[in-house]
Amino acid sequence: MSAITNDGSSIIQQEVSVSSSSQGTYRCLSRHLDEYSVEQFDACYKIKESVDIIIKNGFKNVALQFPDELLSDASLVSFQLKYYYSKYKLASSSSEENSTEKQSEPLIGDIEDFSNHSSLSLLSQLSIDSEFSKKAYDTEYLRVYVLGDTSYGSCCVDEVGAQHMLCDFIIHYGNACLQPVKRTPVYHVFGMNYKLDINQCLENLNKFVDENSEGEVIVIYDLVNYERIKKELIPLVTSDRVIFSRLYDSRVLQNVSESTVTEIGENENKISNQIFPKPSEKARFFFIGELGSFITQFMVEHNTHTFKVYSAYKNKIESDGSGTISRTLGRRFAMVQKAKESQVFGILVATVSVENYLKMVEYVKRLIIDNNRKFYLFFVGKLNVPKLANFMEIDMFVLIGCSQNSLIESREYVKPIITPFELELALKYGKEWTGYYQLDFNRIFEDDNCCSEEPISNEETEEDRYEVSLMSGSVYRVGKSTASSKEVLLSKDDGKSLILQQQQQNQLMETQYTPSMLYLKSRTYKGLGQDAEDEDESANSQTFATIEKGKTGIASNYVDEPKLK
Repeated sequence: MSAITNDGSSIIQQEVSVSSSSQGTYRCLSRHLDEYSVEQFDACYKIKESVDIIIKNGFKNVALQFPDELLSDASLVSFQLKYYYSKYKLASSSSEENSTEKQSEPLIGDIEDFSNHSSLSLLSQLSIDSEFSKKAYDTEYLRVYVLGDTSYGSCCVDEVGAQHMLCDFIIHYGNACLQPVKRTPVYHVFGMNYKLDINQCLENLNKFVDENSEGEVIVIYDLVNYERIKKELIPLVTSDRVIFSRLYDSRVLQNVSESTVTEIGENENKISNQIFPKPSEKARFFFIGELGSFITQFMVEHNTHTFKVYSAYKNKIESDGSGTISRTLGRRFAMVQKAKESQVFGILVATVSVENYLKMVEYVKRLIIDNNRKFYLFFVGKLNVPKLANFMEIDMFVLIGCSQNSLIESREYVKPIITPFELELALKYGKEWTGYYQLDFNRIFEDDNCCSEEPISNEETEEDRYEVSLMSGSVYRVGKSTASSKEVLLSKDDGKSLILQQQQQNQLMETQYTPSMLYLKSRTYKGLGQDAEDEDESANSQTFATIEKGKTGIASNYVDEPKLK
């Protein structure tokens, strides 16, 4: 009974004891260090480099985008950025007397020893000391906003959120897919893993190289390990068979004065944020980082090669995950079979930054229309189970988004989610599963089979061909689409005229029934009335429920109920 009548005052009045040890150090949860120095903190988040870029380009409103695991450091990062920015302004515009006077004041942002402060004490001190905020952190010069809950994946730059705050510069922290930005300049800060043991990593790398005397070893890595690998590990490697991947440098700092241009050679591949030579048949991969979506993408797309995973935090070899990848490919193949017999697709647009995403939307539409299927178009942010469970009439979803977030393996979703490449396997005429797989939909436009200048003739697709489903045993028509992704890519109107032309040819609008109406007709319970008439029934024969006046009052005491004495 107390749980029902409790007004919550006990929680407010409850005394919480805080041990002194919890206030003694500031824990860097994101980097698994119990404590760290100011120099380590500034180097990890590139504080001084960021301030130099801000000052050189005259940025005033800066957005700091953090993934969930780095939000604990957001307050200190913003404090350090403001401090170094105001310190530069004071040194350049104030007289020597004023500059000396201001520098004599205690600057909370310049902490010599983090062991004497905690994040809670820093926030409290800054909020109480208003005079310090007015003098040292003059918001007339620099405004900093923290973007915590991003619109899409945390690896993508949230330009939409930054524009809501009218920001003219974005600093993106943590893992990044390095997709190009169009509206707002961005600087990527990957962080630094201080727990990586370079000597131990080098020893395991040499052992992996010596296991096989043939073929090259391509080293890939999580971006948090990039700085230390570049400066400490690469100079120690002596074997000419070891090749380190390189970053898409022109996208680390985009649309500002220091931007550079990175070119991809003809004999190079690009997966997500890294560029490496096209691997030979005997090539092997050595990954420095943790198991996750990034290395899973590599393993799935290069499923015929051997991988070795070295944990940069545990400093030991982890499971290569080859068995898991085989099972993953098996599940994806099963989804392709389901897509062949699906009638209603939901196109999920989960990005606004990936290059050519509008072109891919039009190409997916054309594949579906060519096969006389139907679709709905959804512009969504982060995917979750309740959001997609609202659309029961959808047979399968097609996700158009960042390659690192495209492989949805969760079984909690009511309907399966596939990639554009898998949809093409299911609906494109002459396309068959060969074991080759890709998650970056931009490479569909680069595929020689899709971009062939000699498309398959219509005579080969005049007769309908049918196959038996391996999943349900039902008979379905084989995909007849000969849509060219190159034609959609080169169209100046984003392929809209192609879609409209195909809609006219198939006469999709000659019936009044929509997919949702047809789904409603197939259900046993249709509510108080039907939205669509049956073909063998007239409108006059349709019956509806009688409207009656409902109850009045609140649930615990309706007007027509007897009152309790």
